[in-house]
Amino acid sequence: MSIIQPYLFEFDYNDERFIIELHYVVEAVDKSEVLTIKYSDDPDDSDQYEVKMFRLYNEVLTPIKITDLPKQVQDNIATELQKVLPTDFIANPYFDELMIFFGNTVLTSQDKFIPFTCDQCNRVEIYEKREKKNKGDYVESIRSKLLTNPNPLWPFKGRLQIQFSVSDKQSRLNSIDLDNLAKSILDSLQTVVFENDAQIEALVATKDYTNGFIANLIAIKELGPDERPKFQEFLFSSKHKTWSKEYAHKFKTGKSTRFVRY
Repeated sequence: MSIIQPYLFEFDYNDERFIIELHYVVEAVDKSEVLTIKYSDDPDDSDQYEVKMFRLYNEVLTPIKITDLPKQVQDNIATELQKVLPTDFIANPYFDELMIFFGNTVLTSQDKFIPFTCDQCNRVEIYEKREKKNKGDYVESIRSKLLTNPNPLWPFKGRLQIQFSVSDKQSRLNSIDLDNLAKSILDSLQTVVFENDAQIEALVATKDYTNGFIANLIAIKELGPDERPKFQEFLFSSKHKTWSKEYAHKFKTGKSTRFVRY
């Protein structure tokens, strides 16, 4: 089974090709065409999806019912869907995109120079240039990663709301300035994800210690002409039912939230 686009899948059976379209169940539907997908042992961590199935032959789609297939095939389909649907956490559907960078310490201009003391100098604060990697290296590395899996909608050209969270060792979080982290992250996105940081009308930034976990999450929303930004407390959730209604509404409008791990 392969993913064509979010919640649209294709698979082969008995030398025939089929397309499956999934929709969150938000109102009464034919229960014979509903699959319950569990994500964990938690009884509340599951979702019901309405299944629409089509047989693809000579580029023509013919609707069929999943119940027309043998029971064993139905069970196999449910198992395969569990594998391809997200199993760890999902992005907040308020945003158009959520990017996660694992293992990347966000280097800033503070990493370019370090203070040292000089007993023979009158000035107390003297800085020397570091030989280690600094902000410029970080910016280039993130841009290179972005270009390995670009969004066709890049660069965003409209008004933007950006929220990001940086997780690192507590000692580093205590010593690094949040505004410097913001400058590094925005510089790494500029000209690739968006054209110019003048487009940013709302910026929310946090430093979070998560058991020494090193990562940074960046969520982006392109605001409508008269839309005001709304602060989001959470960028993602481990419970798939958290935003089920919001995702259902978003799917109806033909939109989706792009969620990428780098």
